[in-house]
Amino acid sequence: IFNIMLALFRVYTYTVHKMSRTKGHNMELSIVLNVILIVVCIHLYRQLRLDSFTELLNKAQFNQDVQQLKRKNDTVVIIDIDKFKTINDTMGHEYGDETIKLVYKVIKASIRSTDRAYRIGGDEFGIICSCASIGDRIQAELQRYDIDVSVGSGNSYQSADKAMYVNKV
Repeated sequence: IFNIMLALFRVYTYTVHKMSRTKGHNMELSIVLNVILIVVCIHLYRQLRLDSFTELLNKAQFNQDVQQLKRKNDTVVIIDIDKFKTINDTMGHEYGDETIKLVYKVIKASIRSTDRAYRIGGDEFGIICSCASIGDRIQAELQRYDIDVSVGSGNSYQSADKAMYVNKV
């Protein structure tokens, strides 16, 4: 999608440039229109690839990145908030939202710049990294806040998801 937007931008730039030269429009108009198009493209790209609540990468990006795993030492980590439905039902959705915020903040603070974090479901998060123990560190940190999570890791989504369900409380 990003490549399509880039191609559209190039065609648009060419058209605006030609129009401004043939019809006497000034170049400032062309620049303003180009900036607007860039902002719109960035906004669309962010909507397609980011979870709106957490600003983490979303499930679509996760699925794409998992399919493109190239390094053999890459690890997929799945983190699921235990009994999240009960949290929402007994404490309220606002409390549930705060729980999600705390989980993603701990994840973001725990990963390295080369790792990628995702929100792949309502209470499920994914990480692609080169360190399988990162899930255990995140789990230990969240326990300090009385948040229980189940963690699984593997060299694919399927193996990480299966390991997470084995560890589910």
